[in-house]
Amino acid sequence: MKEYIMIKETGNAPITVAELVRCKDCKHWIPGKITDKDDFIPPRCKRNGDGWSADEFCSNAERR
Repeated sequence: MKEYIMIKETGNAPITVAELVRCKDCKHWIPGKITDKDDFIPPRCKRNGDGWSADEFCSNAERR
């Protein structure tokens, strides 16, 4: 299901509607994993680094 975000500009500019892409659906997303040695590698973004969960989003997202 696609989600949309409404962006209100300052001044007299109209409201912009854009598709919202969650991290888990982005081509920059690398899911976390547990290795054979039980090491946890957290999920991360190729563009923005560590610390992102699958349900977050950003302005750099690009759908796979």
